[in-house]
Amino acid sequence: MLMNTSVLKKWSALRGIAVVVPRQGRKVGVVEDFFFKAGTGVVYALLVDTGVEGMRSLPTSGISAVTDDSVAIFNAEMLIRALPPLPTGSSLLSYKVVGESGIEVGTVGEVVLDIEPPVIRIAALELAEKRGKRVLGDEVLHYHQGLIVIDDQDARRLR
Repeated sequence: MLMNTSVLKKWSALRGIAVVVPRQGRKVGVVEDFFFKAGTGVVYALLVDTGVEGMRSLPTSGISAVTDDSVAIFNAEMLIRALPPLPTGSSLLSYKVVGESGIEVGTVGEVVLDIEPPVIRIAALELAEKRGKRVLGDEVLHYHQGLIVIDDQDARRLR
């Protein structure tokens, strides 16, 4: 898979940035986490702390742009009270990466997202113990109870 670095952002750079409604010129919250579909690695929604109103989910279809310092949305009604029953991005930071036969590769130290709206997805998972080594999102076979399983050939390449 060829990765276009112009739309890739590390999760650590996105967490904590403002969610804004440009037409109204106001900040409506701060990005806290994201919810993803484990079968596809597609980010379904962002978890947004609105302050007084509490946590809300922001479906990625409601995002008009992502910059270095904000997530722009069409309107504040895009923030919904219901939180999806999906795994969160922050949970990935404790996942171990293993090959299909159990070959241990390492643990996830950073999540890299492809942030080109309207589809935001997990582009890669950086390994904490192996500087510069990444598991591409397309290489993940499945996410399962604290484990990310990849093909044994990819696991041997990353060891």
